[in-house]
Amino acid sequence: MLKDCPECRQSVSDSAELCPHCGYRLIGREHLVFCRSCSKEVLPIVNPHDTISKYCPVCSKPITGLAGRKIFFSMGWI
Repeated sequence: MLKDCPECRQSVSDSAELCPHCGYRLIGREHLVFCRSCSKEVLPIVNPHDTISKYCPVCSKPITGLAGRKIFFSMGWI
């Protein structure tokens, strides 16, 4: 079956993860977060050396705030 892409309005298979015309992510949008640095919705990546923070794959800046890191480090020093 075909459905319309919400971004470009072209016909796309209902089982496609990405629109082949514009690259809009059709499946898994609930995992996207807004990057304040580059103003894009992205699927964050995790650095293997820093598993607390998540990073933007476009601008490589951290998406996770420092509040989570402070809690982790304060708990580690108790």
